[in-house]
Amino acid sequence: TDSGAGLRHDGEFTYEEGDHDPENVDKDNDGIRGNEPLSVATGAADRQVGEAEDINLEVGGEDQTYLGTNRWRRIEIGRSYAMDVSLQLSEGENSWQLNARDRVGNQTISDADSSKDGDQDYTITVDTGKPTLSEDARTGVAFSASKKKEVVDRSSIAVIFQDTNGPDDLSAVDFNDFRVVGHAVTGASLISVKADCDNDDASDDEPLGLDGICINQPKARVYLQLADELEPNEKPEVEVLGGAAVDLAGNANDPGKVTARDRIAPGLTVTLNPDSEDSGRPAIRKSGQVTVRVVSDEELRRRPSVWFASMTNTGTKEAAKLKIENVNAAASITAQSADNTWERVYRANTSGLSGLEGLVAVIVAGDDAEGNTGSSAGVTLGGDDMPTAGDSPDALDLEDLIAGGLLVEVDDNIPDPTFTLAPYRDSDTKVTESMRPFITIEFKEASESFYDVGATDADAGENVTTIQFSEDGDEFKLDSHEAVQITLATLDGDDVSNDLSKINSRKYTLRTSGLSVGTHTLKITGVDDAGNGVTKDYTFSRADRRPYEVSLTPGWNLVSLPGTPSDKSIGSVLDSAPQSKIALSYQNDEWVTAVRVEGGDWQGALTDIVGGYGYWIQTTAFEKISASIPETDTESVLPTATVTAGWNLLGVVDVEQAKVCTVADASTCGK
Repeated sequence: TDSGAGLRHDGEFTYEEGDHDPENVDKDNDGIRGNEPLSVATGAADRQVGEAEDINLEVGGEDQTYLGTNRWRRIEIGRSYAMDVSLQLSEGENSWQLNARDRVGNQTISDADSSKDGDQDYTITVDTGKPTLSEDARTGVAFSASKKKEVVDRSSIAVIFQDTNGPDDLSAVDFNDFRVVGHAVTGASLISVKADCDNDDASDDEPLGLDGICINQPKARVYLQLADELEPNEKPEVEVLGGAAVDLAGNANDPGKVTARDRIAPGLTVTLNPDSEDSGRPAIRKSGQVTVRVVSDEELRRRPSVWFASMTNTGTKEAAKLKIENVNAAASITAQSADNTWERVYRANTSGLSGLEGLVAVIVAGDDAEGNTGSSAGVTLGGDDMPTAGDSPDALDLEDLIAGGLLVEVDDNIPDPTFTLAPYRDSDTKVTESMRPFITIEFKEASESFYDVGATDADAGENVTTIQFSEDGDEFKLDSHEAVQITLATLDGDDVSNDLSKINSRKYTLRTSGLSVGTHTLKITGVDDAGNGVTKDYTFSRADRRPYEVSLTPGWNLVSLPGTPSDKSIGSVLDSAPQSKIALSYQNDEWVTAVRVEGGDWQGALTDIVGGYGYWIQTTAFEKISASIPETDTESVLPTATVTAGWNLLGVVDVEQAKVCTVADASTCGK
């Protein structure tokens, strides 16, 4: 079909050179003008039905246009024609192309795949051979449609059908006609994924075999599902009955049998510190040790190999993707008296752990007699069946490592504690006016530098204490042995360990008493679960207790004191505010007042200024109330305010004697 300039055809009028008389074209002299493309000039006796001047059908590189079984049929004159051709094809795959030229000489060649460079051949496959069961049957191999690749499955067997041309694609299979000695076949499946194996980037190839190589003819493979698991070294006989499999050409198989090859890797059970009562993640200092025990479910060709690997995060804190940063081969593990069991004690400063710190993965691999390599949980081995530093993030699965108990913490780090004094004076956090302050000692979680988060500029270089594998997943603590026990606390040389209260595994509070004015030193010694120790001094001081001040402005002021002054008489309390004239308070459901009379004395029912009540003070100047308030022992005396039925005017009670903001000092109060 040509929708452009059009194809030349019989029946057109042309002019011979030097001749002005038009001639009706009919090169094959068959008298048909208009129903066929431009024909080839041949004698009527040897004329080939399909030959045309501008159209060629090539099969296997040879022109077979002449094999047309009837004349060309016109669909649209000069545009579109059709013809049946009786091709000469051979068994197997035959390539073909169609090319045509229009009346101005433009040529087009058919292209079976426009996504590839050049004009790709179409193919016709001639298949008269019956599919037969090949010798390549493998135990422990299934196919994951979601992952588009073969996967390990001990209750599956993969078989391949072939004919004389190689793998034979199937259209249907019946699992009822398969037999596996010693096992019931419960199903059989074909791969529905179309082969795509010629990509520039091999990571785009699919589907993939168990070896990671793209499967060119996936439909030739059948995956049998069994009712139970195969033994790790089992090689069962697989039998197929006639007619169980039908290929794409409709050929059904003949009966056949094959002995499956053992492709089941040995299962390795790895235990760290197997004789320890502690079921948690082992944590060792750089002078410590860890015991690794390996048990295989079948005989191995040689003793298993052990590696220790540190990790780094290539994702984010909320979506971690870990890869191997450094990997060390460990010293040879030793065979034990029990069958297929090996064990060794590895010291942190030798035997493969040397130079590693933080969270370390234990990786084990071993080969059975058939060369199948089994590995411990949480790792995908690289080339030569061994872990490699810098492997892709897919090489490690930390969740599986956690579940398998295959992590060791090489921990020589315990952070220095922080100390918090309460109450403290103003902005000076190391000065208190209390003779019985509290001191909080807290050991912050150690952030792990080997988990640098570099996925975004905002997170680059951030050290973290926890990571997640998804934004809605559980947090995973990098340091599971973070608890710190304070073994000794001294204050000015006196043992005050019994005065410590434990808030949580990393936080303590010390209750002091009877401190004199001057400098004091608290010294603590602690040790974490990994055995790391820390000793730290904290120096602070107690100062004389200052008067409590309340700013007044001209007019009425609503004020209170955080406690009862040493001298609570109204004259003593308001002596520092000589321009104050009237004081009111509402107590016991009635107003009580006092007025300053001539000479500065106060008269009235209000005789004392105490903590717990509110007071209205009238003054004519900017001045301050200054009162000395003794410290309250809150362990024996609770701060209280008397409340009666009806209305009450209450003040602020504050054992820390914190400054209360007023209108006069609102711009600086609490800053």
